[in-house]
Amino acid sequence: MKDEVRRQKTPSFLLDNAERIALRADSLTFSLAQTTDEILQAYKLVYRNYRRAEYIGTHPSSMRYNVFNALPQTATVVAKLKDMVVTTASIVFDSPLGLPLETIYQDEVDALRREGATVCEVTMLADRRRGGIRTIPSLLHVFKMILHYVRASGSATDILITVNPSHEVFYTRYLPFDDFGGLRYYPSVNNAPAVARRANVQRLFEEHKNHKLYDFFTENPIPAEIFDAKKTFTAEELREFFVVGRSVLPELPEFAVDYIKTCYPGYDFAKILAPVEK
Repeated sequence: MKDEVRRQKTPSFLLDNAERIALRADSLTFSLAQTTDEILQAYKLVYRNYRRAEYIGTHPSSMRYNVFNALPQTATVVAKLKDMVVTTASIVFDSPLGLPLETIYQDEVDALRREGATVCEVTMLADRRRGGIRTIPSLLHVFKMILHYVRASGSATDILITVNPSHEVFYTRYLPFDDFGGLRYYPSVNNAPAVARRANVQRLFEEHKNHKLYDFFTENPIPAEIFDAKKTFTAEELREFFVVGRSVLPELPEFAVDYIKTCYPGYDFAKILAPVEK
């Protein structure tokens, strides 16, 4: 049976009316993407959101993804209404390819690494609805899954994210992120403004007890089997997504392709990278 988490009862701690509404996501299920269909829906949802915000131009695939999605350690979180993905976000762990936000925050990320931190980034956040309080329940549960997945994996001490300043109030009010980087402009999304934020995982679970949603984020840990069911691309899917659908792998520098090859031992990259027939 497909592994997923249904939202538990609304936490019992005191909340204002808006926050109480925000924690209601009874009709949704949450999991890491486990099927190709969920991956397709997530990438298409990101594309639609980015197009609506005028972050990107059109693409024949009607999907938005990049080389970081090709890495097997990257996880895509999905919230679903029945079989429809309504919210998604991806978690990219540090690697020789770095993190997406380093295109504009490299100095800040390098400084964090020098302090001994291991980092990951939440990226490709998208929701089917057009904002407002209806999106908050799903976003909160997605971030809860991210926090518990990162903690369970032991692969990162700090979670980073870049957000449009117009959305910053959500991260300030509901999520335990601290300031990390000032205003910059993202070339890959039509020079949209961005600010960077950081959450230290250990400090979140040990020291953020005064945060209004501490109990929500820390209680009822996500079962391990939810994480074990994460989708990994087959060799055929790597080619279809990252060579045929988008020319991602063929345009990478040699060191990046060599690293990706080490991530998939046993895959025939001569076939994966074979030229696409016109």
